[in-house]
Amino acid sequence: AEGLMVADKNFFGKGGDSDPMLQIIYKGVNIHSVPPINNTLNPLWGDKGLYVLHLDQDLSEPLKVKLIDHNTALSDTFIGMITLTPKDLAGQGGKMSIDLKSENGQKDATGRGRLTVLWSFESSDMPD
Repeated sequence: AEGLMVADKNFFGKGGDSDPMLQIIYKGVNIHSVPPINNTLNPLWGDKGLYVLHLDQDLSEPLKVKLIDHNTALSDTFIGMITLTPKDLAGQGGKMSIDLKSENGQKDATGRGRLTVLWSFESSDMPD
């Protein structure tokens, strides 16, 4: 991810950073969480962000990836999310950089940041 919005403002209300973590949601269920990386607006999860998702035959179900600012003492803060369908990904290359959207799926002027997603398919049952 890069250029994430500031969720943790410093003491004087200027500047700051976030402690971003990822949640992967499929069919409305959080199927995987990636631990936070503290104090950054440009996190790189590398292998920690790797997750193998076994999809059923319904390839129209959306896959959501939420970025959350992890807070130890307070509740976590939503940063942004992307929504993808496996059909969308099947026709693409193996890498995509997407602007994060608000919880209602809209891009807004707050500049939530971008998430880069890499993927591959290993099934021979993919649609043409």
